[in-house]
Amino acid sequence: MSLESIRLWFRLFIVNDLPTLLFLFLWLVINIALFIGQFLYYHHSRSYFYLRSLISDGLSVARA
Repeated sequence: MSLESIRLWFRLFIVNDLPTLLFLFLWLVINIALFIGQFLYYHHSRSYFYLRSLISDGLSVARA
């Protein structure tokens, strides 16, 4: 494998695959952040205190 073929492969990767991978990574990070935010909201919310005491973290996971 020559240096020129490696450069060509790298350029083609940047043009063809990098935008897709960046989009999927960004989408995954946003979904994880939203899940954690909603989980912590339901986990620490005073309005769900009694329900949370009955079913523990199940409420936080189910609602998030």
